[in-house]
Formats: sequence, structure tokens, C-alpha cells
Amino acid sequence: MHFGKTSIKSLLLKAPHLPVICALMTADACAVFIGLVPYGNLLVGILAHILTVAATTFYALFLTPKGNRQASLLIGTATVLISSLIPILGIFFMLGIALELFRASKLNTNLTRYVLMADMIDIGDEDFYTYGSEVNSIVDVMHGTDVIARRRATLGLRSLEPVFALPVLRKLIQDSDETVRLYALNLLRDIINTFEQRTRELLTLRDKSECEISDLLELAEYYREQVYVGLAIDDAQRHSMMQKAIKVLEEANHREQGNPDILLTLIKYTLADFDTARASIYIQELETIPRYLPILYPWRCELYFEQKDWEGLIKTITDYPDTQKTNKRLLSLRDFWLKKERVAKSEELAPQKG
Repeated sequence: MHFGKTSIKSLLLKAPHLPVICALMTADACAVFIGLVPYGNLLVGILAHILTVAATTFYALFLTPKGNRQASLLIGTATVLISSLIPILGIFFMLGIALELFRASKLNTNLTRYVLMADMIDIGDEDFYTYGSEVNSIVDVMHGTDVIARRRATLGLRSLEPVFALPVLRKLIQDSDETVRLYALNLLRDIINTFEQRTRELLTLRDKSECEISDLLELAEYYREQVYVGLAIDDAQRHSMMQKAIKVLEEANHREQGNPDILLTLIKYTLADFDTARASIYIQELETIPRYLPILYPWRCELYFEQKDWEGLIKTITDYPDTQKTNKRLLSLRDFWLKKERVAKSEELAPQKG
């Protein structure tokens, strides 16, 4: 029912332009007919086809939103080429594209950004939770009054990574429009089902003792991923998921004792679960492998921080290895703590100077 209503509204938006599109296609069909029939005139047919292509290009540029020279140049060039090489169908195809751009401009949406995701390509750790301007644009649409735009933006969320889409979807399931709520709920269920289905498959392999080391690592990653993307909504669920992931990793570590990659993953997961006791054990175990000593540096810092061992933390970051000098987060952490240490020492010396 909702699909039918949406289709009717879409047709009504196109209706004023359909007669022009039909007229241009009919004119091009006549041009082809004149040029190909035995009693016709090939030269007249070619000239008529060129005139039809010119009219089609003019109309496509008329439909293209103004102010975007790049889009106009692209649509104009593509219309000339495709309409010239593919009579009739080329006109229908290019005017269809131009009409979609026209509808997007009327709905005040920025669909090219939703499709291209240009602002989401280079998201680093430092701006991870800002979601980028792409999600902000979708949120702006969600707060608008245009129902059709909200529906299209909701469907656009399927192109986002779950960690970006989930916070928006949770708000959309309370939207005033029933279709938006339905779209959001279906997308949310799809994300959850993707995680649950693969997790069940790996658990089945594990129960049958057919699970390889790589399968155990994947299963642990799926448990952790549910915490990472926000499917675990409270502390109890997050702790439960991380405990499951750690248990699976410990099983993998037991089967392949001393695997440094598994040990490093265990360090990351135990610290993420604030289990400093087990993290300390795995760090000490991994420290026996010399080539992993530089990699362990930030994890030792995090361990001292979680243990609230400020003296150990300051001592560790004072001896800053060359391998970590490109790590901006550690540099800012080092500057913060060393500055605190200098301030504390100056305060201790101040009464003596007095």
C-alpha cells in the first residue's frame, strides 16, 4: 500500500515532463524511420535525428539543477553521445537521469552525497565519533518536514557502516511517519540478523569440533563487533559479549600456544573489558618476543592507565620510542602527563624558594 502511494507521488512529480519526453522519443522514432525505410531520405533522417538530439540535450540541461557546472557538463556531454549513438532508448535513458536530478533538487535532498559518500572516505580515529558530515546531512533531513526526503534518507543509511547507521536508526524507529519507522526497523533487523546468522554458523562449527583457528578468531571478532557498533546497549551486555570473545580467543590460544597475534588480540580485548589482571598476564607473555616490544608500548600505557598506576604510566611515556613518534594520540598523552609532572615538581619547589 505504501509502495503504491509512493509510486503515484513519484509519477505525479514526473507527469509534467512525460509529454515532452514522449514527444522527443516520437520525433526520434520518426527520424529513424525516415532514414531507414527504402523510400525515405537518409540525409533528412540524419538531420532530423541531430535536431532531436539537440532538443533532448537542451531539455536535459533544463532539468539539471542550476549552479553545478560539473553536473551540467556531464549530463550535456553524456546526452549528446548516448542519444546520438542509441536512438530513442538513449533519449529515454538520459532524460530519466536528468529527471531524477530534477526531483532530487525539488525535494531539497543531496542524493549524490548519499550515493558517493565522499565525506566518509577518510574517517580517522580522532574524528570517529563525529560520524562525518554525511551522517550530519542525513540527520538534518530527518529533522525536516519533508516525508519523502526522510524516507529516501532512511534507505540511504543502508550504505553506511553499522557503527554510523545504528544511532540514527534507533531514533528513526520513533519517527512520526509510519513508512520511515518501517524502513528503519527493517534496516535495523537486517544489521542484527547479519551478525546473528554468521555467529550461529561459527558456533555450529565449534560445537561439531570443525572449527579452525581462523573460525575461532572470526567468532571472537563478531562478538567484539557487536559491542563496537553499539548492538550491546548497556554495560552488562557489553561485558557479556566481551567475555564471550575473550573465552573464544583463549580457546584459540590454548590450541595454538604462543601465537603472538592471538596474544595481542587478547590484550586488546581484555583491556577493552577493563580486565587488567588478564591483560597484564598476556602482555608479560608477549614481551618474551623481542619483535613485539615496540607494538606493546601503547598497550602498556593503557594498562597503567586502567590500573591507575600514574607513576608507572609517567615512567613509561618518558622513555618514548622512535617507533611511536607518529602516533598523535600517544604524543598528546605524553605531553599531558609530562606537563602535569613538571607542574607538580614546580609546586613542590615553590615553598623552598620562598
